[in-house]
Amino acid sequence: MKKISIITLCVLLIITGIVAYRILNRQSLILSKELVKQSLQTPSSKFIQWKDAEIHYTDEGEGFPVLMIHGFGGAFTHFDDLAHLMKDKYRIIRVDLPGFGLSEYPSSCNHKAFTKSYEDYLNFFLDTLKLDSLFIIGNSLGGLIAWNAAVQHPEKVKKLVLLSSAGYDMDKVLSP
Repeated sequence: MKKISIITLCVLLIITGIVAYRILNRQSLILSKELVKQSLQTPSSKFIQWKDAEIHYTDEGEGFPVLMIHGFGGAFTHFDDLAHLMKDKYRIIRVDLPGFGLSEYPSSCNHKAFTKSYEDYLNFFLDTLKLDSLFIIGNSLGGLIAWNAAVQHPEKVKKLVLLSSAGYDMDKVLSP
């Protein structure tokens, strides 16, 4: 009986040792920012500086500009299929909102007022790209940002498409 206990203890120690060795010597899955940028950016990728952050967007096609804004946790790639269908007739601009995709979030922005930061960013973006007239498509958080842009700049936003958008109070919409 004592021999079985010693063998069991030895097996457990060996297993624990193997597990600890594997954990301590595992390959890091953390990717460098440069490697991620190289692997995810497209030929139409561009970067601009906003505050102290590098912000990514794509710009492709010709024609009337259509700005596509992704939702929370998203990236410009969420509109890949739609952009592919539309880029022969429109200028398709897809943004990675600050803090998402290939874009950094400025350290100078107030994290509690992030929607205000996104409004400021969009105003900067529209001015920088000289977008005086455009269509905007927004999904989720991007819908909220697009909605606010249409309210603040009705002279610029000619059409607005909201896909499962955040940003409005359903109680107010549904109440008579």
